[in-house]
Amino acid sequence: MHGGTDGQFISAMERIDYTVYVHRPDLSTPR
Repeated sequence: MHGGTDGQFISAMERIDYTVYVHRPDLSTPR
């Protein structure tokens, strides 16, 4: 296995987190 797939997976996760934060900031706000 090589790091290429792992790098793409991390990028996808970061992209999802950013999308959730932008569209639903209430879900990303710590309480």
